[in-house]
Amino acid sequence: VLGRGEEPLEEFTSILDGNISDGSGEVLDEVSTGKRLVGITIEESAKKKIANGEDLSVIYPKDGTSAVPDGCALVKGAKHKENAKRFIDFTVSEDIQHLAVDRFYRRSVRKDLQEEELKEEDEKEVLMIEFDLDWAGENQEGICRKWDELTGYQGDGK
Repeated sequence: VLGRGEEPLEEFTSILDGNISDGSGEVLDEVSTGKRLVGITIEESAKKKIANGEDLSVIYPKDGTSAVPDGCALVKGAKHKENAKRFIDFTVSEDIQHLAVDRFYRRSVRKDLQEEELKEEDEKEVLMIEFDLDWAGENQEGICRKWDELTGYQGDGK
């Protein structure tokens, strides 16, 4: 089903031992209130909670983590192609990418700003690993179906 073996997903769910929150956002509330000692969630959400005074810390796995960038694209045959291009240029401009990092706790898609971010996080020894986005997209349905099977979730597999 997964193409790369189901063992990592099986091992991960086994370690969780049924301690699964309803959503990534709930993990933060559960950890900050002491319901759970640790949790796995989205970096951006954790950094927002920390900035708002929550008693949380972000710890990165020693063997690495991924950072999948958001995307922006020009639709083929767009009526206002030049305006769309200008908007894309605006979204990836240095000012807007700084805003995304500083105010919204997102990682920049700009390589020059990524280097700044990584320098700040060097103290935490954050190892970035490759994430095969194409493979994940092609196998999303099977991965979700297997997750549902392993966790007992009665969702739609998507």
